[in-house]
Amino acid sequence: MMSKENVARQPVTVGEKKLLLQKRRLGVLLLGSLVLLGSVLGLWLWKHRPSRAAHTFTGTLVTPPRPIPDFVLIDQQGRPFPFGARLNTLNLLYFGYTSCPDVCPMTLADMVKVKRLLGEQASAVTFFMITVDPERDTPEALQQRLAAFDPAFIGLTGDRAVLQPIWKAFGVYAQREKIQGSATGYLVAHSSFLYLVDRHRQLRLLFAFGTAPQDIVNDIAYMLHQEQRR
Repeated sequence: MMSKENVARQPVTVGEKKLLLQKRRLGVLLLGSLVLLGSVLGLWLWKHRPSRAAHTFTGTLVTPPRPIPDFVLIDQQGRPFPFGARLNTLNLLYFGYTSCPDVCPMTLADMVKVKRLLGEQASAVTFFMITVDPERDTPEALQQRLAAFDPAFIGLTGDRAVLQPIWKAFGVYAQREKIQGSATGYLVAHSSFLYLVDRHRQLRLLFAFGTAPQDIVNDIAYMLHQEQRR
């Protein structure tokens, strides 16, 4: 009988060598396949990772987003302004008027704060004021008013017949109120929301008057992040 020592010293046949080589190659191939599969799975998980923790909106989320019809108005430079063609990634709109004694200047001041708080992200947001008093809000009046807040804000005016469908599309209320003894002759009672519109002309968010600028910024920053993923 052959001892264990002699068995261990038996030469490896050519067939056994080939079998060992095949097993090694199979092991390397299997290991490479597992590495590749892991890489592909990791990439898929990274691409489909949650964007961030669930966001609680301060503004009113418009679900589904409401399409806004395109329009052309006149800006504070007296030039035609094609709304749809000039939209930024996001656009914050306010409907007001230059003779407004209280709510409008307060809202414009908040818009200035929003822009400042956005920092570098402000380049992806355009700020608008659209008039609800077209008879008095000439391009010159808008330019003078906005210069007191931020000359980069875009003021838009036009004929009442052109503006009324725009007000309706946004759900804006605008009604003259005569004031006895007023130097301006009348005030305009109007909606005081801020409206966030995306680059696809869709209304996404509404902010009530008095919403803290930082809360508006938080919502806008989240929406910008979402837009970058589209």
